[in-house]
Amino acid sequence: MTGRLISYTIFCKDMMECVCRGHRFSKSLLLKGTAKLVGKGQMVFVICPLKSLERDQMLHAQEKGPEALAIDEDTEKSPKLWEQLRTTAQIVYLSLEMVLSDTFRNKVWKGTRIRRGLGAVFVDEAHCIDEWGEDDFQPQYRQLSTIRPLCEYDVPFIACTRKGGVVFSERGVF
Repeated sequence: MTGRLISYTIFCKDMMECVCRGHRFSKSLLLKGTAKLVGKGQMVFVICPLKSLERDQMLHAQEKGPEALAIDEDTEKSPKLWEQLRTTAQIVYLSLEMVLSDTFRNKVWKGTRIRRGLGAVFVDEAHCIDEWGEDDFQPQYRQLSTIRPLCEYDVPFIACTRKGGVVFSERGVF
């Protein structure tokens, strides 16, 4: 199943509900496999709902490759981090606030090099869009659609979750 999901991603297909069940590492395999296969100089963005999850996934990815980094409000001031993003990063874990921030807009979305090197955008734990997007806890989830026009036209958006029955596709999130 993971191989089929990677193929869909490589061929630029959006997936509104990618349920990663079964093997406990299937989501990691999907992210790492996509990062390896999108091509040299390409990367994938993974939008995470919680910083602790973002950092855990980054450390797990770094154990065996590919080159991974996490950018959020706590790390954004590091020039080395932004250099890694421009040169070696293959998986970039991002907080929701960071991907929607003016800092990210100015350093990433305004330049063409990183946008052209973007192979896919994953929204991790996508069931949070339904659970948190309606209240005051994470209202930024309702703004995710604003990043679609900032990407190249063929960048697939994939919503990953371990839960089924997610209905956010009706909301026009992507």
